[in-house]
Amino acid sequence: MAEAIANALRERDAREAIRAALEATGAFDAVYLGAFPLIDGRSAKDALAAAIEPVDGNINARYDGGGAGLDSMADARVQITFLARDEDGRRCDENVERLFMTALNVLTGSNLGGLAMPRFSRFGRYVWRRANPPERRIDAEFHFRYLIDQAASTAE
Repeated sequence: MAEAIANALRERDAREAIRAALEATGAFDAVYLGAFPLIDGRSAKDALAAAIEPVDGNINARYDGGGAGLDSMADARVQITFLARDEDGRRCDENVERLFMTALNVLTGSNLGGLAMPRFSRFGRYVWRRANPPERRIDAEFHFRYLIDQAASTAE
């Protein structure tokens, strides 16, 4: 149970690091944790945005890398939805692709602020969603791996 709590906290921190890295590029009007907040209208004005949502994770067998107090690792996936809005359909497609490429360059191989193992930080499958003028979306899966601190996960 405590290991699951430590795992959830680490993944939350990783999602926040992803948000901060994307915002730091200056390419986005907004980056949301969770789904786009369409209900209250906040994202309706965003021409270039992203939303980061957890997908799943897997706690792996013991890590034998010899790290002091670190003996488990976990793989996690988040879905990042990139959104561009523009009246010109071609420009809209170019903008959403630029957002995805920006994220690809910034996040691939990242340690997510010291939380993740860089060589496992990468994008997997991505899907262009059917255009819904004036917007276009790309859904992309981002994978990362991190070590679970056994000392933290056993604290009560």
